[in-house]
Amino acid sequence: MFDLLEIGLLVTMFLWGSLVGSYAITVQTRVKAHEKIRGVPSHCMHCGKVLTLRGNDLWPIFTYLIRRGNCKYCGINIGSSTLVYEVSGGLVILIICLLLRAWGVLEVSCFALLILGMAVERTFLRI
Repeated sequence: MFDLLEIGLLVTMFLWGSLVGSYAITVQTRVKAHEKIRGVPSHCMHCGKVLTLRGNDLWPIFTYLIRRGNCKYCGINIGSSTLVYEVSGGLVILIICLLLRAWGVLEVSCFALLILGMAVERTFLRI
């Protein structure tokens, strides 16, 4: 059985994984469009409107579902690959954490995954 701390940690790790998935689809989309990956704020690829956390535009999975897969500003369909990447990222990290829980090292390993993810992201952004 899961205790409250483990449930909270697993939910947090799923959300972190969905952020990784969201970042992956952003990088893929920008590379295909020959855009910079670093130094350019998140924006709609169609209308160019800058997306913000304050405007509830950048919450993986939730924003897609609330907006029904469409841009808040121009209404164009974003495409289901965004949702697939975000959910897949969350599930991959969740499965890894469940395996780590089975081995009895969930808390320490999840912390290490967070640190590793931040290090990889920082390294990638310097390229």
